[in-house]
Parts: sequence; C-alpha cells; structure tokens
Amino acid sequence: MQTGCNMACSGNSAQICGGGNRLSVYNYTQYIPTQHQKQITVSSSAGKATYNFQGCIQDGGARALAAYSITSNSMTEAVCANACFGAGYAFAGMEYASECWCANSVGSTGIAAPESDCNMTCSGSNREWCGGPNRLSLYKRS
Repeated sequence: MQTGCNMACSGNSAQICGGGNRLSVYNYTQYIPTQHQKQITVSSSAGKATYNFQGCIQDGGARALAAYSITSNSMTEAVCANACFGAGYAFAGMEYASECWCANSVGSTGIAAPESDCNMTCSGSNREWCGGPNRLSLYKRS
C-alpha cells in the first residue's frame, strides 16, 4: 500500500521516496549471496548436527561424494545437509543448483577449486550457493 508515500526523491523528482513518517520499501528478488554459509545446523530424529563449509571442489569423472544423492527443485544448503545427516553421512555437497550428494569421505576426484566456481544459487533459495557445473559446495559434519 502506498498511502502516505508521496514525496519526490531528491535525486530524481520523477520517483517517490517515502513520505512523512513513511518508507518506500522494495523487495529485491535478484539478490546474489556474497559467500557460502560457514555453518549449517540441522535436526532430525537422530539428533542435531552442524556442517562446516570446506570449500568448493571439482566433481568430474567418478563422483567425489558417491554414497547417496537426492535432487530437488527446492534445494537449499539445509535441505542437503538434513538429507545427508538423516542418512548418516559426514559430508554433504550441493551441485548444479538442485543436486545433493553425500558420503563419509571425499573421493580422489574431489580436488579443490576456487570458491568462485561454486556460483549457482540454490533452486530453493537465491540467497544460498549450491555448487556449479561439476563443482560441489562441500560441507563436513563436525
């Protein structure tokens, strides 16, 4: 509702910048996160766990995390960590925005990559990073 928002902006009089005791509020839907979450805490019937960010790794040829996986159009870092924790795995990795991979160790193909290579936002949240093409945002349970 724009009731009371009728003051012209000082920098551009063609735009409205709030009013007396009123703010013009906007929702920027193209937000891009600046870094990976450093920790993800999840809970399940098995208890509570914290996964710590380990970096971005390559995932080519044989899978770096090959024990268990899920795919979801609603993928987030917490969805993946919860799936891996619930299945009993120590490592969780998000890849290609909607994939989650789990294992208890990282395979030999899991070579460190620049964090900037893990540049796809999650299919379930444009405020989180979920890997990239052949790149995993890697987390380890503490």
